[in-house]
Amino acid sequence: MSILPCIRNPFYPPPLLLSQNHGRAGRKGRMAIGCGIHRPWPSANRQRVRVTTWGEGKTHGVNGVIMGVRRSVRNFVEEGETEAVRFPGDSARRPWWPCLVGGVNMKGKKHERFFSWRAAVTVAVFFLLASPAAASPGRGMAVRPDTGEVVAQQAPVIENIFPSSAWPGTPVAIQGTDFGPMQLPSVCTVTFNGVDAGTAVLWTDTYIVVVVPEGATSGPVVVTTLAGSSNPYPFTVYEQPQAVPAYFAEGCTRAGFEEWLTLFNPYDSQYTVTVTYMVAEGANRIRYYNLPAHSRTNVYVNSEIGSDRDVALQVTATDRIYAERSLYFRYGTDWLGGHCSIPAVQASPDWYFAEGCTHAGFEEWLCLANPGSQDASVEVKYLFPDGESETRTYTVPAWKRYTVNVNRDVGPGRDVALAVHSDRPIVAERPMYFDYGGMWDGGHIT
Repeated sequence: MSILPCIRNPFYPPPLLLSQNHGRAGRKGRMAIGCGIHRPWPSANRQRVRVTTWGEGKTHGVNGVIMGVRRSVRNFVEEGETEAVRFPGDSARRPWWPCLVGGVNMKGKKHERFFSWRAAVTVAVFFLLASPAAASPGRGMAVRPDTGEVVAQQAPVIENIFPSSAWPGTPVAIQGTDFGPMQLPSVCTVTFNGVDAGTAVLWTDTYIVVVVPEGATSGPVVVTTLAGSSNPYPFTVYEQPQAVPAYFAEGCTRAGFEEWLTLFNPYDSQYTVTVTYMVAEGANRIRYYNLPAHSRTNVYVNSEIGSDRDVALQVTATDRIYAERSLYFRYGTDWLGGHCSIPAVQASPDWYFAEGCTHAGFEEWLCLANPGSQDASVEVKYLFPDGESETRTYTVPAWKRYTVNVNRDVGPGRDVALAVHSDRPIVAERPMYFDYGGMWDGGHIT
């Protein structure tokens, strides 16, 4: 059994999210906590979970939803008592059975609720606390009695922001507690003096990376979750200097690949470089590097993000520095080589590649990076020597890398050019690997 954040109000169809208030609790005050307990299907034994909440609040009773029908269950019991809500063992219409705890009378006394369910049922249980508008948000936790597994949610706390000042478009790291394990759309936000930063680059319970949004001004940064809003943390926004971000859409740390990022600072002062690693799957990472005056710095990407990753890079500095990305490879079993590329200095909705080949001994790829806070819809048009063309459409998630296998899209034995168009600015690179005529093996990129 796993304990996960509550995402949807079970009384309403998707995509309605738990935000401020729904149902009776909404007329009494704000919802302060929410979490779900999910039991995988099938289950060999009945399971039980204990819920403990404390703080200030009002009593609103418990409601269960079975096959979409709302059924009322009696209010919270006093400490030491036990009540179980049991569910049938078959569900052809719903993948899970929810039960909602709407509130509890909180006046210094701890209250507990026990839930159990039959085998072969997937269950989602939601726990919510309704607090008076004037009261501080409450907090709560769910505990598995047999393992002691605990999840707690309370208002988030910001402890530090690095750097403490930046211009719009710069990634910043927010450290603190109780951010929650993931960013729930339309619910969990980071604002800079009231301006929403959108989708985070990285969101964990203690660490968030976001990009300072356009239009932000100096003032408080606030993190908001289901549990409430954090303390306002001061942050300074200033006008962007001449330096601009640099982007590399391609990057690979899979077996047989070594990736290096080379940074050059030709100036008389030390500068700090921020590198955002946008991976295809999993959590992104952000790293900071100090570049001494008149120095070259090597970054071994494999050691920064780990093996078996496809990755794109955003490099940002406080002044214009120089960057290149080198890849050395043993492609497949015996195609040996390497290639090096300078970065793109801006994202664009349109990219064009005249070269492309899927003949025997050639493998072509298209690497796409989305350094924006919203998903991008990307149309790739393949153009052939006979004037024919084919089009494919892909969705590149915000702050992610996406890879297109051109050989698979157009088939073998073709010469092809690419026209890439996106509804949002992206970055594109086209690597090719080859064993030309069985004599020359290697790879190149553009």
